[in-house]
Amino acid sequence: MMDTQTHNLSTLFSQLGLPGDEEGMNAFIRDHRLPSDMLVAEAPFWNQTQAKFLHDALRDTPDGLYQVITALDVFIYAGDLTTAVPNALRVLAADGQLLFSCESADENGPDLVLQANGRYAHKRSHVLALCRAAGFDEVSVEDTTLRTEGGSPVQGFVVTAHKPTAA
Repeated sequence: MMDTQTHNLSTLFSQLGLPGDEEGMNAFIRDHRLPSDMLVAEAPFWNQTQAKFLHDALRDTPDGLYQVITALDVFIYAGDLTTAVPNALRVLAADGQLLFSCESADENGPDLVLQANGRYAHKRSHVLALCRAAGFDEVSVEDTTLRTEGGSPVQGFVVTAHKPTAA
């Protein structure tokens, strides 16, 4: 069923479990500043429930809507990608690209690790297999330092996955 409701910022805040009144929204925005080159969806302050909400919104997005989807420092809060990756393929237009980052998990361990810091690390080989199984025709993975945290580098990888051109 199509949602025909009009949504505003207050509705979004409420859906994310945040105060939806003007004072609460202003306080959240004041206390959660983003660099000018960072999208809201990339913000590191979402908790697991909020990240899931954003994933669910992606799931409910119409097919073939986007040319590019980026999720940098997003999946570290969401964990399991077995639904997100195929849904990203679905909402991408033919010839579209998905770009996302993950913190690195040991290749000899489980596919997904909940770390002591509350973020998830993903096994590189598992993420690559998920992208290929979803139907991406070209997938590249680049190991990199994602950021520095507490003076220490956070190791991870950036994935670029290409959706095939429609036949």
